[in-house]
Amino acid sequence: MDIITSAQNPKIKDLARLKTKAPYRKKTGFIWVEGNREMNLAIQNGYELQQFYFNAELENQSNIQNFEKNAQKTYAVKKEVFSKVTYRGDTEGVLGLFKIKELGLENLKNKKNPFYIILESVEKPGNLGAVLRTADASGCDAVIVCDPHTDIFHPNVVRASIGCCFSIDVIQADSETIIDFLKKENINIFSAALQNAITYFDSDFTKGSAIVLGKESTGLTEKWRSASDQIISIPMMGKIDSLNVSNAAAVLAYEVLRQRMKKTNAKEKP
Repeated sequence: MDIITSAQNPKIKDLARLKTKAPYRKKTGFIWVEGNREMNLAIQNGYELQQFYFNAELENQSNIQNFEKNAQKTYAVKKEVFSKVTYRGDTEGVLGLFKIKELGLENLKNKKNPFYIILESVEKPGNLGAVLRTADASGCDAVIVCDPHTDIFHPNVVRASIGCCFSIDVIQADSETIIDFLKKENINIFSAALQNAITYFDSDFTKGSAIVLGKESTGLTEKWRSASDQIISIPMMGKIDSLNVSNAAAVLAYEVLRQRMKKTNAKEKP
C-alpha cells in the first residue's frame, strides 16, 4: 500500500484529470466510483477494481480490507488531499477506479420477452443515472443509450444511479443500429411522444418491448417515430405538457412491470 500526503503527487494530479475529462476517462478505460454502496455493487457485478484510494484518517475502516483485497493497487490518502480530489463532498472516504466493461447489442440477442428502456440523445448525467436506478428496480433487462450527449459512465451517472449502472446492462449504439436490432429480434417499439399517440395504459407490454424516450427539450427524432410500432403518451392533466425524462421512464417502466406481474399471476391461479 502506498501513502499519499501531497496534492502535487502525480497520482492525485491524474485523479483530478480523470474526474473532469470524459475523453481521458475513455482513453484510460476507467470508471470513477465513490461511496461504499456504489463500489460494492461494482465488485458484486464483476467490475475490476484497478485502483483504490481511501481517506487515511477514516474512523470506520470496516470496508477498507474488502476493497483492498479486490484492488490491484491501493493508496491511503491524507484527509485534506482526499477531500480536494473527490467528486462528492461526502464520499464516505472511499474512491475506486474500475475497468469499463465493453457491452454491445450482441449481449442482448435471443432474450425471451425482454424489456428495454432506450434513451435518445440523453443530455444530463443525473437523468441517466435516475433512469438506471428505475430500470434496475423495475426489472428492465437493459438500458440502451443512442447518440448520447453525455458520458454514460460520468461520475454523476454513477452517483444518481447509486451504483445501478453496474447491476444492469448499459449499452451504447447509434439509432439506426438499435432500430435494426430491435426489428430483427421482433421487439415492439413504443416511442413516447405527444402527437398522434395513444395513452400508455392502452398498450400491451407483456411481449418483448422497448420504450423509447427522447430529449426533454425536443423529444424524439423522426427516425424513432417512424420506426415505432406504437406512439404512446402519459396523460398530462395540469398546465405542464411533459414530465422529466427520468419520471416518465419510471411511470412507463412500472406499467410494464404491472402488466407482466398480472399476466404471471393469472397463469399461476388454479
